[in-house]
Amino acid sequence: MSTSTTAADWQSPAIPPTIRRPWRVFEEDLEDKLADVSAQGLPVDPLVRDQLGKVQARGAQAAYLTLPEDEQRNYVEVSLMELGAYVCWRRKQALHKSCGDDLDGYYAAWDALDCDMKGEFVPE
Repeated sequence: MSTSTTAADWQSPAIPPTIRRPWRVFEEDLEDKLADVSAQGLPVDPLVRDQLGKVQARGAQAAYLTLPEDEQRNYVEVSLMELGAYVCWRRKQALHKSCGDDLDGYYAAWDALDCDMKGEFVPE
């Protein structure tokens, strides 16, 4: 599967906007790594610094697409896990008619959950 096809698939309107795309997961991972080493007073890994520079210069999606496929897969797996959790949660909500047919209501309710609560819906 080509990376351009994968990127286009992740931009599908069928995927809720509340689900982080792989390039956003990548960007947040870099930001977390930078924050962690900064908090510890350690030097920033040159690879992290270089990748952050690419994100800032080209944007997260373009920088992400330059990664080798095996590295991209790591970020795709996180996005898929989040999407799977959302689907499981949404099914449960639909049984209770919590948000009716209002997609924005579902998105807002999902966004209001903290990470631990979302994690309870990750498929096994």
